[in-house]
Order: sequence, then structure tokens, then C-alpha cells
Amino acid sequence: MNRSLAVQVIRIGLAGWLGCALAAQAPVAPAAAGPMLTATDRYYDAGRISAAGPPIVHTFTIANTGTAPLNILEVEPMCECARFSLGANRLAPQESTSLEIVLDVRDKRGSFYDGVWLVTDDPRQPRAAFYIVGDAYTRLDVSPDILSFSMAPKEHVNGATAELAVAINDDDVHALQSVSGSSPTVTAAFTPVDDRHYRVSVRLQVAEAEVMLDEWVELVFSGKAEERVRVPVRGLVTGPIQPSTRYLDLLDFAQSSPPERVVYLWDSVPFTVTRVETPPWLSAVARPLERTAGGKPVHVQKITFRLDLETTLPMQPPTHLVVHTDHPAAPRVILTLEDRRHAAGLVPPAEPAAPPPPR
Repeated sequence: MNRSLAVQVIRIGLAGWLGCALAAQAPVAPAAAGPMLTATDRYYDAGRISAAGPPIVHTFTIANTGTAPLNILEVEPMCECARFSLGANRLAPQESTSLEIVLDVRDKRGSFYDGVWLVTDDPRQPRAAFYIVGDAYTRLDVSPDILSFSMAPKEHVNGATAELAVAINDDDVHALQSVSGSSPTVTAAFTPVDDRHYRVSVRLQVAEAEVMLDEWVELVFSGKAEERVRVPVRGLVTGPIQPSTRYLDLLDFAQSSPPERVVYLWDSVPFTVTRVETPPWLSAVARPLERTAGGKPVHVQKITFRLDLETTLPMQPPTHLVVHTDHPAAPRVILTLEDRRHAAGLVPPAEPAAPPPPR
């Protein structure tokens, strides 16, 4: 099914569903007993729009056609891209108000249908949906929008090929002119599929293990004006040292007594931990252990991390800890530090990051 047909099916389905819902709630008397939420429409069709354009703004009119006051208890956005403004959260019988929805379409591709839920004390429809639907297109489609090599061993990363699919959707953009990488670690080449579509092959060649990839591939397009698109290349290239876990969570520290977590590192090659990079409120002590597996020695380093509960932690702690070793093939091991304390109500959630600019 092509995109335009899929959008039409979605719109027809929504129209039919909403029409049935409105018909089912139509009062048989001048006014229904108790509160009753009604609206002239439940969705707005924005049509085909540019994903690089401004947010879509639409105002719905909602009314209480019942005999008792209607209370709008909550407005729940269906996605982070939806914001709203409600004129009043309590409507007397026969009173109406406005519901403005602002939908950011910068991350939309193809057909979309998002909006908000109204939670009310109308027993017939305690949750009422209000949608904005449409079809978002970009001048240039490059997918995936990020190349991820998460937790990939060095021997699997080197020589591996990832592929980008490129589509030109605007006549002002003529052709893909060139591709390049951010450093010698990344090489890229492209092949035309037709005059509007291309395939870009990306290869990596890393010098050592246990590195966080922070690279990119840049695509240059010719046309009325030159356009450039950068696709991030991210991931963690792992080495021969095996950790018992790569993830530490501050919530686990806070809920443990004493506030400690242990990570074991092991390999068949002898090595020691020379240093652990930690923030001031997190200490780390390493000691060697000797184990055997299948009759062969296994060299183990036990690292005990301890959280200082007397210290006020920053709202956004560092996301990685680096363990330095004297291993000939793995001079470091990178651990991820997570913070789910806000999920348990131990700290307020961090302020959300500002949305990225349109690509």
C-alpha cells in the first residue's frame, strides 16, 4: 500500500470511527442527564505538509450539552510533540470552550495522527480523543537518521558495512553530489538507484577497542542551493575484557545498604585496573581475583563502587565511567551510569532537553 493510499485509509477510518462515536452519543432529548461532552469535530486534517515547517496549530470547540457541570480532569498529550491550551476545565450546562493543539512535526515522517486525550467526568466517554492527522514529507529523506554500532566488538566493527537509503522529494534538490566521513575512522561511498534515490555505504575502521563512537557521515546535495545532511555514527566498540555488567544505576545505590555495587572484569590475559574515573561522590576500589574455567586460569578484577549519600548529586550526573587497565588490547573499559532515582520519587525529574532544530 503506498503512502497516499495509507493516509486516505487512516482518514476514512478515523472519520467513520468518530462519526459512529458522535452518533452514539447524540442525545435523544434536548439535554442529556448529567454532564455530556460534545464537539463539532474530533480531528483536523492538516493534509500534506513539510516536516521542516512550523508546528500545526488547530483549535477545537468543545461543549457541555448535558444538565450538570462537566469537569475536564486532565489533558493527556499522546506524544511529546503535542502541546495544548485549554480555555476552561469546568463547563456549565450549555457552555463551550476552546482546546488548542500545537503539534510539532519536525520528527514526523509519512502519515501521522497525534493529539491529546481529554479525561472528563462524562460517564459516557471518560476519555475523549482529539487528533491532528496528516502526511509529513521532507525535502530529503535519509534513513536511518543515525547509524548505531552499540556494544559491538572491535573485530565485528572493522570492515563492517552499514547502509543509508536516500530519497530526494523536492525538485529544487537535483542530485547527491558527494559523501564524506568525519575522520579516517569513517569512509563512505554512494551508488545511484535512479535520479531520485541513492544508496550510501558506510564502513568503519577503529584503531582500538573500548571507544565511544562520536562520528558522522556528511551528504552534500546540489540544486538551487547546496544542501548538507549529517548522519551521526554512534556506539560503543568493545574489547576483550568481559564485564559482569556495563550498567550501573544510581537508584540501585540509593536503595542498597551499604550503597555499593560491584562490577567484575575478566579475561584470559593477565591485567590490572590502574585507575577508575569517577565523580567526587562515587568512589571505586579494585582488587584482583584468581579463578579457573575449564582448568584454565581466568584473571578477574573486582571493582566495588560506593555512593556517598552525604553529598548532593547533580541533577544530571555523568553518563559514563571509565576504568583504565594495563591490558595490552584493552586500555580501558567503559561503563554506563544511569539515574532512575526520579522514577522512585527520590529526586525530581531532570529538565527535558530542548528539541533539536529541523534538519
